[in-house]
Amino acid sequence: MSVVASRSNDETSVEIDTPYWVAFRGITGVGPVRTQRLLQHFGSLQSAWEADVTTLRTMLEARVVEQIVSNGAQVILWAYLNACTAKTSRSSR
Repeated sequence: MSVVASRSNDETSVEIDTPYWVAFRGITGVGPVRTQRLLQHFGSLQSAWEADVTTLRTMLEARVVEQIVSNGAQVILWAYLNACTAKTSRSSR
């Protein structure tokens, strides 16, 4: 989450980007460096996730873009649920 947190002090922006951060990190071939590049280019990871295929292919390999396109809805739902679960477990401590 440090990649997103360093972008903005606005807690709402961080919470909105968190599922997308988790989703990108769940894609094989997207690590911290590529996540940071996407964040810098698009301004938010949500915008990067929702970008058109042509734009994504200028920054990522075709196989990575294919993972995003083919599994997008499932991955973002999974990421959102994981982020919510993590937030709930932290606040119950």
